[in-house]
Amino acid sequence: EAQARCPELVVVKYDQVADARAFEPVVECLEALTPGVQVIRPGMCAVKARGPARFYGNEETAAEKLLDRLETFEVPGGRIGIADGPFTAEQAARASSERTRVLVVPPGESPEFLAPLSVDVLEQSTLTGLLRRLGLRSLGAFAQLPPAEVLTRFGPDGAFAHQLARGADDRPLVAREVPPELTRTLEFEPPVDRVDQVAFAARSVADELVARLTELGGVCTTLRVEVGTESGRIHEREWLHPRWFTAADVVDRVRWQLQGSGTATSGLTSAVTRIRLIPEQVDPVGSQADGLWGGGPDERIHRALTRVQSMLGHGAVVSVVVGGGRGFAERQTLIPWGDRPVPAHAPDQPWP
Repeated sequence: EAQARCPELVVVKYDQVADARAFEPVVECLEALTPGVQVIRPGMCAVKARGPARFYGNEETAAEKLLDRLETFEVPGGRIGIADGPFTAEQAARASSERTRVLVVPPGESPEFLAPLSVDVLEQSTLTGLLRRLGLRSLGAFAQLPPAEVLTRFGPDGAFAHQLARGADDRPLVAREVPPELTRTLEFEPPVDRVDQVAFAARSVADELVARLTELGGVCTTLRVEVGTESGRIHEREWLHPRWFTAADVVDRVRWQLQGSGTATSGLTSAVTRIRLIPEQVDPVGSQADGLWGGGPDERIHRALTRVQSMLGHGAVVSVVVGGGRGFAERQTLIPWGDRPVPAHAPDQPWP
């Protein structure tokens, strides 16, 4: 309907990784005040109230401190709900307003608070549709059913939803493990306007990054390179590797990204002021090791193709991925070596 009203509208597929990356500074901001933050999903997190309440005097004051901290880091509009369990606290946060940013559900009063809410807040479309057909439109009406009969009629998922509706959410709060800082940044003062000079300087931070990953027992399989220029623009790209990145591979990706403006010895359209290397996906070394009978691309083939790719450019070596389409030519998609093998058209749909 939106596209019918606005034909030039572009629909972008949801990218959870991008949302998680954007939400990461918010989580770090909260962890500076209180440890043990659990990220439920990008945009929502939970913390235990006992520790901050003891430190700041009470729960409301602690919540206000957290919101003030977020506003200091230019994250306005935060809401906090305090309750016995995560589900009730989430609904309390949603029920808060701009004037009352913190809503507290007193201990033991979760069932009364949840009772008038719609069953849609359970976020189980199949279950809520069935409940509405049965005349159960509120959490209070659903909570009055016997738990044993709910389990028999609706299964484990329905029994869990029934537990939430009764305000008996006993899920423990599992704090996230703070990941080690792996991002490496290289500043250029004065700015550099040659590709080969930038690539040569990037070798030191690439060696440092790979050495740090080796200490942690991991390897990088997806790397994001951000290039800041003197004009103020930031050029970023996500690079994949069929096995894992070595320091030489990282330097090659930096050079290939810069070569969009020319050859290895040519000048850039705008001088480079900063290079950031951000490992997007880090796997344990053991998960990337070859099995007893081999596995993954042959090491000799990979080295040869990577060598040719480093001399001729990122798009000079490609592999074929079969997707959907009418004819054989339309079904094949050429993917640069090392990139994610995603066809241009979904393979389960014959028509483009």
